[in-house]
Amino acid sequence: MAKQFSKEEIAYYYFARSANGWNRMKEPKPEFEKYISQSLKKNETESKWLDFDFSLENMKNIHKKLFGDEFNENNSNFFKDVVSPIKSDSRINEVARSCGNIRNEYMVNEIQKYWSTGYSIYIHYGAGHAAMQKPAIENFVRKTLLPS
Repeated sequence: MAKQFSKEEIAYYYFARSANGWNRMKEPKPEFEKYISQSLKKNETESKWLDFDFSLENMKNIHKKLFGDEFNENNSNFFKDVVSPIKSDSRINEVARSCGNIRNEYMVNEIQKYWSTGYSIYIHYGAGHAAMQKPAIENFVRKTLLPS
């Protein structure tokens, strides 16, 4: 993803996912700054980007730069839409799509690995993953069951 998107776009996507999660929480929910700071700290650690500012203040600046308006943590519809891989309103939606594609590819490879070693596999996940992975799974299962 780093070749296709800037660090700002990638970091903002993961930040927006956390903000979306916070907006979906039932009351009483934690204070936004406390909740999001834990998420940002985790993103900083996992990214290993020593030259990037993962502060809430920087995420607000990136938001302003990308979307042209002031950040509002309570704008639940915005966060739901911006992290959706189905929408195509912004570069962040493209990051979401790319992230989903990477996840789907990994999942299909794992399914294929275990299938080819004789495991009986039960798969349970959302319709979006199923629709994307079905052709690849059907293809390798067909090749296994109907060798040429």
